[in-house]
Amino acid sequence: MPKQPQKRESGMEKRKDPPAPQSAETGGGEAVDPEAEERRRKKRAYYQKNRERIRAQQREYYCRIGKKAHAERIRRYRQEKRDSICARRRDDRRQNPEKYREWDRRYREAHREQIRERNRKYWAAHRKELSGRRGGGPRRFPVDSGKYYRAHREALLEAQRRRYHENPEPQRERMRRYYQKNRYALCRKRLERDCYHSMDSIRERYPEQVRRYLERYPFEQYAHRPILRELARRSISPSSAVYMECYDAGMLAYLYSIHRCARMGYEHTPFYIVHMIRVLTGCALIAAGETGNLCHENGLFEYRIDSSDRAGKI
Repeated sequence: MPKQPQKRESGMEKRKDPPAPQSAETGGGEAVDPEAEERRRKKRAYYQKNRERIRAQQREYYCRIGKKAHAERIRRYRQEKRDSICARRRDDRRQNPEKYREWDRRYREAHREQIRERNRKYWAAHRKELSGRRGGGPRRFPVDSGKYYRAHREALLEAQRRRYHENPEPQRERMRRYYQKNRYALCRKRLERDCYHSMDSIRERYPEQVRRYLERYPFEQYAHRPILRELARRSISPSSAVYMECYDAGMLAYLYSIHRCARMGYEHTPFYIVHMIRVLTGCALIAAGETGNLCHENGLFEYRIDSSDRAGKI
């Protein structure tokens, strides 16, 4: 009489998965189940140890049931579990955005030519359909994005404010990281392009107001002494290498303040001049200190031949 297969009751009883940790949206925060983490660690270690054997078993399984049958099985499973799979992917991508960005970047760099060839083939196969969409058919974004923004401006701004007020820290952290990474370029852009562009546009539209404000608030009376006070407050002596750059930034601040106040009709122009002198002097210091900070971060020493100052430290 053949033996009946015995049930492995111990394994079936012991293997009870604990409830999955709740995500931050459901109120569970970022709590991680230590038992689940230990179980995942053991699974990863087992797979790394027996990877070749597992792959050989998978290849044998694919050859036995056939590729089409296996693809159909995977397709049915994904359709049945589509919502839960997409939710897990979204949660994982939300919790590890840098990891996914790095993966996407590596994949694009490694398969750049394949991606281009695939896009060309797709365009050649669906050219009429895509051309019809461009001409006036359904598309994801409207043709005139400016017109769309003007028509839905209030709703878009309200949604943006709501997202910011619900969770402002991630956006603030992104802004801080972006400024720390691009502060030299941003300060140079403000000093070399933005202020001049704004003054040119205001002077073209309001020439008489600019002329009246220049006569009413002369540079020697309202800007020269504030610039010297700001330089003294920042301990920038006339022998410093950045003295002239900061003084020029103060003059630019005076001109920008005059044009801005003439455009808006402000009466507190002297206070605005002092404020902009402080802002643009700081920008000039940041832009001029790019070389020194670069040397300091890399353990180098900066020595300026045209000045008695020595900027940077070993």
